[in-house]
Amino acid sequence: MKKHFLLTLLFLALGLATAGAQSYQMQVKLNNGRVVKFATDSVAEVTFAEAPVPQQAWALPSTQFGATATQVLGSVAEDTTTRTAQVSVAATGRNITYTYYFDAGKKYKYALITFDSSDDYADYIKFLQAGGFSADTEWPSSTDLVYRNTVSSLVALATTAGATGEGSYARIAPSVIIMPLDETTFSWSRTDPMQGAAGAWLPLLGNGSTVDLMMRYEGRMGHSVNTSLSAPQRGVYRFATGDSRWTETRYWYDTKTKQFLEEAAIYCDSTQRPTPAEVAELLTAKGFEATSLSDGSSDLIYYNRAEKVAAFVAMSKPSTGADNFVPNIHFAFMDLSAQLPPDSVNFPWPVTDYGVYTLDEVIAKFKAMPYYVSDTTSSLGDGFHQINTSSPDFPIIIAIIDGGKYAGCLVGTTDALRVSSPYIPKLLASKGYEKYEGPAFPTYVNWTDNKEVQIINMDLFSIGMYFVAFEPNERTKN
Repeated sequence: MKKHFLLTLLFLALGLATAGAQSYQMQVKLNNGRVVKFATDSVAEVTFAEAPVPQQAWALPSTQFGATATQVLGSVAEDTTTRTAQVSVAATGRNITYTYYFDAGKKYKYALITFDSSDDYADYIKFLQAGGFSADTEWPSSTDLVYRNTVSSLVALATTAGATGEGSYARIAPSVIIMPLDETTFSWSRTDPMQGAAGAWLPLLGNGSTVDLMMRYEGRMGHSVNTSLSAPQRGVYRFATGDSRWTETRYWYDTKTKQFLEEAAIYCDSTQRPTPAEVAELLTAKGFEATSLSDGSSDLIYYNRAEKVAAFVAMSKPSTGADNFVPNIHFAFMDLSAQLPPDSVNFPWPVTDYGVYTLDEVIAKFKAMPYYVSDTTSSLGDGFHQINTSSPDFPIIIAIIDGGKYAGCLVGTTDALRVSSPYIPKLLASKGYEKYEGPAFPTYVNWTDNKEVQIINMDLFSIGMYFVAFEPNERTKN
């Protein structure tokens, strides 16, 4: 409504109040050009009210998540330092700024919408609710809110917390973030803390995600930033959780810009450490697998291959230089694939009928296998015969002859990582073998067929080879 129109109405209203019973003709010209005429003696009251902003004044940002800046915004350039692109829109006299955020791979992750006033923010929340977004009432925070649209698979993270003057620790507010609805472990938009075994939960683990997202996540959790121990100028943030067991969360951002998440950790009270079984349950449920790697204190390292995230389970106090040690699970984005066994290997399954065939007969059996290339005597001496295979991972099978009969074999590789591939235990399980606890080497037994397999993950014969040993079972169930 234009200012001069309001003044005209005010003047006419004053005239009505002082004119007594005289009747005048009143003419009002609206913004759309329409003229309305009526007699003043028919007017009982004139009320001035601000016209509501029509919903079409508001709009969602692009929901083309995963696209590039060019695909999302056309000619608007991305700021490669902040990984953002900004668009300002004037809607019915209101200024709305959309800031589009991208990851290190230049893929669109979310949009931040900022407003000139708290009234604009409130109106936008109404617009979202009218468009199918429902408030998530799970969180205790009154300033960091979540709205979900399950039909459109979108989540809105709304906050007014920045208005409280928290300086370096403030959310960008008042504002609304629009993101894809994704509650998986490493999602930038995850709101679920994924609480699991031992009462532990996961910090926000979106690789390269922003400080603003982390502050909203911790704010919803009701955690308090420790301003005396945090160091935003170094990209380090620490939070007191208020939990008696898991007492603190910490985040580390890149050293260059202090903007992009690289590491996070959750700390526990030293008198309430989780058991190894609880740690395993917590992490494997979230997509991590135990590895054969360990840190300097012999603590286990878990790893998520798909996302390249390591979880260092630091529960043992180092022998030196750790006066302030606090047990923790520390998550870091790093590629450990070169240090870990491969997910899968080409494994030539051998002949497993023992005590039946002579050497010549078992060689004939191996020749019928699709991987057979050739055979020869073995450097291990009498009682051993070598079958060469086409497998790039396990090129050798050494048949063992005892008492003139085939008694077992060694499926060999020159790579210690390949012999420890998780594919092999899975293959054994599919063929009826169960893990048998106790022996120094990983051992699996097929109780039905009375056969055994051991994974010899060291160079037992000092010939630069590692073996999977197949033989009859002589063990009894534990």
